[in-house]
Amino acid sequence: MSLKRAVWVPVFLCALALPGPVLRASPDGRPAAIPRSLDLQDVKVQWFGQGAEELPSWINAHFLVGPLDGITGTVTETDLEADGLDDDGDPVGFETSVFDTADGSLRDVTLGRNGLAFTTVFADKDSGRVTYALRRSHTVPGGWILSAVGKGATGFSYGRNRFPLTGDEKKRGALDIRTAPAALDDPLPSL
Repeated sequence: MSLKRAVWVPVFLCALALPGPVLRASPDGRPAAIPRSLDLQDVKVQWFGQGAEELPSWINAHFLVGPLDGITGTVTETDLEADGLDDDGDPVGFETSVFDTADGSLRDVTLGRNGLAFTTVFADKDSGRVTYALRRSHTVPGGWILSAVGKGATGFSYGRNRFPLTGDEKKRGALDIRTAPAALDDPLPSL
């Protein structure tokens, strides 16, 4: 029996790793192809750290796969800053950071059929960094899930998409992921 298991396990693992479109299909049943471009539009990330909820951020991004499969991209992150209070006592103020593969502030970009990962590096005094991972939902057709982990001066934080995300292939190879319009008033999704 151990001989059968020794043969079966490597074959199974190879089948999961092979990049064939038959092995990995999109949630709607169509073969999933590696996108040539991917856009994130106004994705709200809810952050948690030190056992408590932190202020959210919004990210927008554009990634493009070049002719030699090199990936270039730009990520814009807008953080809500607690540098003041409005009339209702809510924090006000925003800080926007731009990260780009050209200057090295956006690194380790990987793009596949079913996901994306990248790391943003802050050039400020604490040299914080955040690693984002985006993957197709296994339960919601056309849905995506974003998760993130960050390390900065205050320690580690983790984040996830505040609202459900949907993806559209606007044209062949051009994937657009954004907040699901019907979910704007929904509570945090259960992941």
